Amino acid sequence: MNKWISTILSLAALTLVGCSAAQIKSDLVKRASFDLSCSEQELQLTILSKMSACGGDEYHCAQTVGVTGCAKKATYVRTDSGGGPTWVRNSEVQQEPTPKAP
Repeated sequence: MNKWISTILSLAALTLVGCSAAQIKSDLVKRASFDLSCSEQELQLTILSKMSACGGDEYHCAQTVGVTGCAKKATYVRTDSGGGPTWVRNSEVQQEPTPKAP
């Protein structure tokens, strides 16, 4: 019986990690969309650093993320407060250079 309870609790914990990872990414995308004046669908995220000794998926472990879209880019840092993780922009929104025509 104890083994079954342990298995169920482990599965529940994995489910919660997956949900919170999706929410963490969603919160970042919404914030970046506002900051960059760019639709969520046009944004590209690049994980620049991860928390050490983290057992979750990529966005659950992400510490710093670069976001590009609509010819702009910015960097975001994850902060964990009592209310849960939050993304804070820690760079100016930069205009990406327009490629020169050949």
